[in-house]
Amino acid sequence: MSVLLVGDGNFSFSRSLCSSPPCPRITSLIATSYDNKTSLIKKYGEGAQRNIDEIVSSGWIVKHDVDARRLEKYFSKDTRFDYIYFMHPLVDPDDRVRMVFDGKINNGEDIIIANRLLIADFLRSAKDFLTLPHGEIRVACKDTYPYTWWRVSQLGKLARPLKLKKVELFRNDDFPGYEPRTVEMDKSFPSAKSKMYSFGVLNDEGNVEFEEQWYGEKELKLQIVCSICEKQFTSEADKARHLKTEKHNIRAKLEEKWAKTVEEIYQ
Repeated sequence: MSVLLVGDGNFSFSRSLCSSPPCPRITSLIATSYDNKTSLIKKYGEGAQRNIDEIVSSGWIVKHDVDARRLEKYFSKDTRFDYIYFMHPLVDPDDRVRMVFDGKINNGEDIIIANRLLIADFLRSAKDFLTLPHGEIRVACKDTYPYTWWRVSQLGKLARPLKLKKVELFRNDDFPGYEPRTVEMDKSFPSAKSKMYSFGVLNDEGNVEFEEQWYGEKELKLQIVCSICEKQFTSEADKARHLKTEKHNIRAKLEEKWAKTVEEIYQ
C-alpha cells in the first residue's frame, strides 16, 4: 500500500501511520509539508523534528516545499498512490495576506472561497496520481462553521472523474500520536468533531453510487431540499420560510460568488 500525505504541518499524522495498526500494510510512504524545513521547525518546534526523525528512521520519505495544488511539479506522471491524505487543509496565512494585497480576499466570503479553491485544486492534481480503480483521496475537515460552508463533499465535481465515495466521522484515537495543528505558530485545535471525505474514480456499474445518495453533508432522506444550505424539509411551506431567512440569503450570495469564481478559473 503506497501513501502520500500533503500539508502535514508538524508531521504527526504521518508519524502516527508509522506506529499505528495500518503500518504493516504500507509498502511506501511519502510525507510532505507546504513549508520549507526551516520555516516548519520555526513554526512547529522540535516536536516536528522528532516526528520527521521517526518517519525517516521507519524507512519512509519526507519532502518539504511541496504545494498540494501542483503535485505534477514533484512527481513523475507514472507515480501512483493507493491513498493520498490532506488532513485539515487551510490556506496559509502568508498566502492569505498576499491575496488581500492582490484584491482577492476582502471578507469572510473570500476566505471560504480561497479554501474551497485550495481543496479543489488539490483534488484536480491528486486524481492523476491515484492507483486505479481502488485508490482514494482522503480529506479531513472540521465539522463546524466556517468549515461546513466549504462544502468539501461537492468539490470533487470540479475534479472529474473523481466522485465522493464515503463520508465518515474522523476519530483521532484511531491515529495515536496525531496532534492537529493550525497553519500558524504551533497552535493546536480540537479535531474531535471532524469528518473524513473519501474520493475515488468510480465506474457506472453496480449499485447507485454513494454520491447520488448523499446530499451535501447529509444523507438524503427527504425530497424537499435547499440545494444551497443543504437542508431538508418535510413540506414546501417549511422550505419557503427557510428561503426568506437571513442565513439563507448570506449563503446564496456566497454560492453566487463561488459560481462566478469557478467559471472564471476552471471553465
